[in-house]
Amino acid sequence: MMQKIRLTALSIFIATAALFSGCSLLPVGSTPQSQPTSPQNPVISTASPSMGVTLPPEQALTETARQNHLIVWLPPEFNPSGQPAGTLFESRVTDFEQNHPGMEVEIRIKEVDGAAGMLAALETTLEVAPGAAPSLALMLQTDLETAVMDGLLQSPPGLAEIMEQEDWYAYAREMGQVQNEYFGVPFAADAMILVVRSSGVQTEIQTWDQVLSATRPLLFPASDAQSLFTLNLYLSAGGKLFDEENHPFLDPGVLTQVLEFYKTASEEGTLASSSTDFSNYTQTWDAFNKRMSNQTICWLSDYLWLGRLDEHGSVIPALGSESVTLVSGWMWAVTDPYEERIETDLALLSTLIQPDFQAGWIESAGYLPVRPSSLEAWEQPRQMALLSQATISAVSQPGNEILNLFGPVLSEAVYNVITGAVQPAEAARLAAEKIN
Repeated sequence: MMQKIRLTALSIFIATAALFSGCSLLPVGSTPQSQPTSPQNPVISTASPSMGVTLPPEQALTETARQNHLIVWLPPEFNPSGQPAGTLFESRVTDFEQNHPGMEVEIRIKEVDGAAGMLAALETTLEVAPGAAPSLALMLQTDLETAVMDGLLQSPPGLAEIMEQEDWYAYAREMGQVQNEYFGVPFAADAMILVVRSSGVQTEIQTWDQVLSATRPLLFPASDAQSLFTLNLYLSAGGKLFDEENHPFLDPGVLTQVLEFYKTASEEGTLASSSTDFSNYTQTWDAFNKRMSNQTICWLSDYLWLGRLDEHGSVIPALGSESVTLVSGWMWAVTDPYEERIETDLALLSTLIQPDFQAGWIESAGYLPVRPSSLEAWEQPRQMALLSQATISAVSQPGNEILNLFGPVLSEAVYNVITGAVQPAEAARLAAEKIN
């Protein structure tokens, strides 16, 4: 448990109000409405970004009140308001409260990035007002690793017990680990896929020849600082990220093969020339929706969320013998500074990841399952083949150190090859020199 900093009641009041001034559970443009607090209605913060939400000073919380009041932080993507998956989530929390008489669960929405983002707010809250700290926080896999390295998270024994259950995909277990220790429990996964728009008969895409022979250029964010698509191709071509001594390693021969693919596709016009203008997948997905291209690399959740009949999703074809599907996702982290409350936190966490709940929630929310039982219960046959293939080829995306090291180097190499500034073999050699 982190050491508490003594403050006056006034300073705690001010700091806490500032911390939660950015919490909002309503969609943009919505008007906050009062909601009764009862076992049938979990306590949900509905303060608009301009309003200050003041919690009682820590000194005023009795031991009983602290034990019976759990705070859960969710990112905006999982806002329970107005979505079918959100209704399932709220119902699950209500069930937990009813099964634990006197327990109150408060849901707060926290932005992911920025000064008021989840990690910054968590660090400040734990230092200034631990009584207002969340018991559980749902955070990105990359943020989970950052929080662990910053000493913000615990790894209670119960966490490993949960993850050692049989009903988890291997990539889900990888997502929850930092330095071979469990710090997170997977809630939802997302995978990089290929989506093709076609008004004709849709066939399953299995090879790059099928993609590149089509009269529709492929769009992807070539200026992505993490170079996720390039890493996906590199791994599928047999590339390794570490040498025998576990040092970061980039194979120039395999990378040359990847860059030759980009060069050929660019010269033949089967790679969208505008790809170098985009730096993230939100931008390219928007461009795809505006019909700037009819083929794009995107995240599975974007494809599932819209579910348009003229679009067909496939796992990304391999450059080698086996497909690789990079997967990331959202993890439950135990963020409670009070050790005596951890058992209750884990009880709530277990409720939120039970197979019976996950089976319905994951399909309603539109994410890749983290449990085999969730896929078995999937009711939409149109997506089953894609999901099954994705779970088979799925690999947890590399850790922050590798992404930060490899990403900019690969991005530069890809840009130089696509623009014709450097030949693939030379670009690969230069990139390998910067990594190895």
